[in-house]
Amino acid sequence: MASFKPLAFALFLVPACMAAQDATAPEFHAGQWALQFGGNLDLATFGIMRFSGPRSALVLNLDVAGQFLKGTVIQSSVGISDANDHTSFFRASIGRQSYHAIRSRVRAFHSFGLTGGYLDQQNTFGVGISQKSTAWFGGLLAQAGGAYWLSSNISLGGTGSLSTTYQHRHTTQTGGGGTSELKQHGIVISGLDVALVLAIYF
Repeated sequence: MASFKPLAFALFLVPACMAAQDATAPEFHAGQWALQFGGNLDLATFGIMRFSGPRSALVLNLDVAGQFLKGTVIQSSVGISDANDHTSFFRASIGRQSYHAIRSRVRAFHSFGLTGGYLDQQNTFGVGISQKSTAWFGGLLAQAGGAYWLSSNISLGGTGSLSTTYQHRHTTQTGGGGTSELKQHGIVISGLDVALVLAIYF
């Protein structure tokens, strides 16, 4: 993930150098819609925007990630068993996004809103030894970024996000002659989460 961050930050800076002097990004208008697609090395994101004016839009984003593995685990002194692991992650956020013109084809933007999500994970550590975790969270999200308009209705850019959420986690581990259970809750501060974003405007 660390190797990806310099690329995302470069997206904030490079467009300003590429902006053409004889072309401009189109003006937004109330009632206009847009779709955005993107992600990073950890998740994929999909969003929908509805503009209320030339500088503001309501944004709904959905982030998903998944990993589903099937296999076996072998221990010479115990035997063999299935090792079917999975990770499922879902997060939704909604907020108000504001735009600021920088160059003819470049706009910066920032947003503040609410976010919430759910995580389900299972891992195998040995024959008859596994761990299952579930978690849900909700809280506040702040995001900033920039975009370069490739054409009148397509832009490419990057975003960086910070969040503060309340999280509840439940973990159970089986094996070794018994079952252990762990319940936790508290405040989680996350950042910096960077992503590439391609947007299409209608």
